Amino acid sequence: MNFIANYTRGLLDRYLRSTIKETRECVMTPDSEHICVHEVTTDTFNRVVMNPDKDVLLLYYAPWCGFCKGTFHIYLTVAKYFSGISGILFARINADENDLPWEYTVEKYPTIIFFPAHRKAESMKFPQSLHLTTTNLLQFILTNAQFTVRWQAAAVMCNKKCVTQNFLHSLVEIRHHYIQQRSLLKQISFVHHKLYEMKLITDGKKRKKKHSLETVQQFQILEDYLKYLGLRIKNKRKAIIDTINLQDLLPKKVGFNFS
Repeated sequence: MNFIANYTRGLLDRYLRSTIKETRECVMTPDSEHICVHEVTTDTFNRVVMNPDKDVLLLYYAPWCGFCKGTFHIYLTVAKYFSGISGILFARINADENDLPWEYTVEKYPTIIFFPAHRKAESMKFPQSLHLTTTNLLQFILTNAQFTVRWQAAAVMCNKKCVTQNFLHSLVEIRHHYIQQRSLLKQISFVHHKLYEMKLITDGKKRKKKHSLETVQQFQILEDYLKYLGLRIKNKRKAIIDTINLQDLLPKKVGFNFS
């Protein structure tokens, strides 16, 4: 009776199965003859799939699934296209032998889910209504991938005309980044000025009485906003550096320069 009551109330601990496999670091380079696909288990799921800095394409399969075997060739072909591209990982999991938390489980095999970098909660499933082909899977990845992965893929997969168009687009992109960076720096300067003014006012009131609750709250709001701006300017500078690096990479891939 206690078991039934605890089960009904959701008080029982869930034990997850995990296959025991010897895993090694999976790294693919552009000249590699082997395709790099991580074999994920319950124990390694968080470390590999939930890596915040990597886009991850995860294939759920089962050994008895006949359709899965037909999917492997397409999956491996697409993985080969992204060889040597940093920022994205290809992985698969035997979902019949590895339990996962309910929010990461699937109802049918094969299922392909894309876990974007920095936005793991916004994972996307490859549409069941869309026929699984190399072209469709490539488009699905490039639509949802982070900025650096898209640009590196453009450099690797594009011909000269495509690279030229993407290079010109990068010039517009980096100009947009610099405009946003200047706007953020102005906001940071303004907040610093407001904090300085409030500090002068509060220091003058120290001798008379304690600060009002409203003043303390305003001070805290400004400090929190300053931290938020600092994080945004850090990310913006990283985007600028990534774009500049990719501008250097694009011409090298096709053997000419834009100077």
